[in-house]
Amino acid sequence: MKANPFLLVAMIVGLPMTVLIWAAHYISAHEQSIVQQRIQQLMTQRLEEINGSIVRYFDEVARELQQLTAIDEVDKEALRELNRREPRFLQLFILNADGDLAYPDPVQSLNGAESSFLSRASKMFTDGDLKSAISLTDSPEGWFVWYWDRGQNLIYWQRRPSGNIVGVALERVRWVADLIGELPETKVSSDLSIASNQTLETGLRLVDAASSIVYQWGKVPSDAETSKPLCEISVASPLGSWRLQCMVPPDYQSVMTGRGVQWSLWTGLSGIGLGLFGLAALLLRAYSRDMREASQQVSFVNHVSHELKTPLTNIRMYAELLERDLNELIDSNTDRPHKRLKTILSECERLSRLIGNVLTFGKQRRNALQLQYREVDLEDHINQMVDRFRPSLDRLGMSVDLQMKVHGRRMLDPDALEQIVGNLVNNAEKYAAQGGRIGIHCSTEQDWLSILIVDDGPGIPPNQRDIIFQPFKRLKNDLSYAAGTGLGLTIARELARLHGGDVRLLESSHGCRFEVRLRCPSLDRMPT
Repeated sequence: MKANPFLLVAMIVGLPMTVLIWAAHYISAHEQSIVQQRIQQLMTQRLEEINGSIVRYFDEVARELQQLTAIDEVDKEALRELNRREPRFLQLFILNADGDLAYPDPVQSLNGAESSFLSRASKMFTDGDLKSAISLTDSPEGWFVWYWDRGQNLIYWQRRPSGNIVGVALERVRWVADLIGELPETKVSSDLSIASNQTLETGLRLVDAASSIVYQWGKVPSDAETSKPLCEISVASPLGSWRLQCMVPPDYQSVMTGRGVQWSLWTGLSGIGLGLFGLAALLLRAYSRDMREASQQVSFVNHVSHELKTPLTNIRMYAELLERDLNELIDSNTDRPHKRLKTILSECERLSRLIGNVLTFGKQRRNALQLQYREVDLEDHINQMVDRFRPSLDRLGMSVDLQMKVHGRRMLDPDALEQIVGNLVNNAEKYAAQGGRIGIHCSTEQDWLSILIVDDGPGIPPNQRDIIFQPFKRLKNDLSYAAGTGLGLTIARELARLHGGDVRLLESSHGCRFEVRLRCPSLDRMPT
């Protein structure tokens, strides 16, 4: 009983893979703590990078505000104009050396913005919170946090040489929006080294002192409001009470299981499994290829045998008839013997083309196919070729429409040209004889020879046009169909390409239109 190759492959691959899967499961079950520590370490590092972006943002804002608040004179109208012009300002103010408000002065007339600001921030000035905070530092500038019903607000201040403190309360909506714009791009993925072929989708969020979400991006779990973050850090000053948090799915450990310090072991085991699968695939592919090639070779031999048998039988039959006619000849009328002799020659030509195709294909498969360039008179050579095709075409009732616009002597391989044209004409003989006509139109232009061979036969179906140039490909493979090996068009294209040209099947409403282009330079421009 012959063993099923697929069953043997399944046994060879299945047993080792079972062991590998068990080993991978065992390794992943002991890696969860390592995975958690590694992810926490990497994501904390990511949060620190984001925190660095926040620090750089406030440093840049401080530099800009330092220039805008470099004010030494209390000019109420100029200060009001600056306040209106700068959209980031909620309110500009100045404290004198004693810590009292010099602008906006509560005892003078106030506009709407000044009045609104003082009503909100009066406690900050009357209780001396801002003054106390500034007096505790030797820095010439800094940030101060104050709270109002909308949450945390920011004040930037700087100490001027006059002793005044010039400060500006920032518009909360504006600086929060600008800060969010400086955060990393919305799409977040963790390129973790413990998961070289898998990423962990994480979500990041910025929360204020009341744990309210200011902004979040990435893939934040749906239960993030109640779940505990994987890791978090405090935001740098002036937002020291805010936090950056990293949120991950609840099952993140199972997602990343089996990839950590022992990743190299898992890779090695997987490599063995892939190697087994690859070996099995190669064995099956080689088996299938051998069977396919064997089938093609059998088909090729059958067709070649059939092709050789038919012309040889005709040669023998007509030779016997010629012998009988000549033996019975009693006058000088030799028309019938000559006609039969032409048939013999035509069949010999067909046999020569067939054998030539087989030999050419064998050379091409061995990479031994080479051209033998010679100087050729194109007009004479093409006329001689067509004359050799005429007997067989006349016997089939096919007329030849030969049109030539060729000039001069060119360098090419005449045998290759004859084989190319012969294969295309032979195709027309076999498949388009009922059309009753074959056209051969030749022309030269610069270093190129173009030959258009057309017929009025049934043509080639569109779904077959891409495969007819492949070896052994025929429209039908049964022997009752027109005889052939499926090599003619393959060899014609290969010889044309060796000439620097090609053979193409052109679009046609009926019949076939094959275009042959060959590079055939004059003697002084012969290819080396």
